[in-house]
This record gives sequence, C-alpha cells and structure tokens, in this order.
Amino acid sequence: MKLILPVLLIFFNIGELLSQADDITVNRVRRTLSAANNVSTIPSGMRTLPLQASELEGSYYLQEDYVPTNFILSADETVSNVPAKYNVRTNVFIINVNDSYGSLRGNLVREFSFFDGLADRRYVSSSTMPFNPLVSGTGFYNILYEGENIMLLGKTTYDIIPSNYNVALDVGERKSYIKLKTDYFILENSNYKQLRKFTKKNLAIFGGKKSDMKKFIESESIDHKNEADLIKTIHYYQSLLAM
Repeated sequence: MKLILPVLLIFFNIGELLSQADDITVNRVRRTLSAANNVSTIPSGMRTLPLQASELEGSYYLQEDYVPTNFILSADETVSNVPAKYNVRTNVFIINVNDSYGSLRGNLVREFSFFDGLADRRYVSSSTMPFNPLVSGTGFYNILYEGENIMLLGKTTYDIIPSNYNVALDVGERKSYIKLKTDYFILENSNYKQLRKFTKKNLAIFGGKKSDMKKFIESESIDHKNEADLIKTIHYYQSLLAM
C-alpha cells in the first residue's frame, strides 16, 4: 500500500499504523495527516466512531458493505483497496481496517471507485465538475458514460419519507425511512440536461437529433427507468453527434 495510507486513516493509533508500514516515521505520519486535515496537531490515540441508534429505517450509505475502494485524493495522491463505504448525507467515508474504524472527509477526495458486484463504479467530486444548478453542489457524480464533449452522470441523494401511520385505523408505516435516489444528467459542452424516468419526456433534450432518437428508443424498447438503457441511449446519441 502506498505511503498516502495515513491520509485515509485519520483517526487510527500511530503505533498500529506503523506496524503496518514500518518505513514510515512518526514525524512523517504527523506531517502528512496535518497537511491533509489542515490542523496543527494530530491526536496520538485512536478516536472511535460511536454507533448511533437510528430513529429511521434504511441507510444513508451508498453501499452497505465495506468494499475495497480506490481513492484519488485532492493532492493527486492515490491509494488502492481500502475497505470503505460512503455516507451520502454527511459526505464522509467510513474506513474499516481490521475492525478499527476511521473517517475521511469527502472534500479531501477527488475521485473514488469500487466494484459493486455487477460493474466497476467510478465517482468524481462535484467540485471538479462544472456547476450544476439542478442539484446540490456537494458530493460525487457517478460517471456512467464518457464520450467526446458528452457525459452521462448519476448523482445519488436522499429523501426522508415520513411515517403515514394512522392510529385510529392501525394502517400505514409506523416509522419514517431513508430513501436513496439517483438523478441522471447529460453533461454536454458544460451544460447539464436532466433525464427523466419517463422516456418520452426526454426526447426534447436531444435537439436536432430528436427524430432519430425517437426511432432508436422505440425500436430498442428503451426504458429510462433502467440505468443500462440510459447508457445505451447516450452511447447512441454520441454516435449521432459524431456523424
């Protein structure tokens, strides 16, 4: 593992860290952490992350399990295969090494990627992208397709669905719950266009290629509620632009 490891394991005991990387000196660790966190001192002991009982059903995490994650940090340094999961609400990564936990703020990360069991997922910080007035400026975009002057992006946020329990009738959901949702955008020449779940409503965003896109969508039975179909759509749209 590369020497940038200490940047990630912000709250880990220095001694434990050195046992994993004997060639790193204590002073080097402290300097690296200090630079990464913009603080003057680093605690010598590990700060554990308390487990909070949730009053909500569901989860704010992009992925429930700790998965091997590759990071590119804001200083252009990289580290690979760190067990981590990302909290969409707090914009913080939780790091798990041998059941010891630490955290990494999302604003220190330029890009991260992992395998979700079906495909490789690559996310880039929204701070590195053109401003999008249609969605929150913090967090990360999932790069689903990248072509010439065009990208397909997914931005995962969350809603809190309130309880609708009716005491008198004893019906409905007793607890409120967290629902993650992903909004999809085409980024074309630095302009964002949001894709809707209802396929026909998206035809207008294809401009002069609307007629060709309509034929393609109908012939391929495209459903924009399906992420794979969104990718197929943008791939075809790019081929039309290239003609």
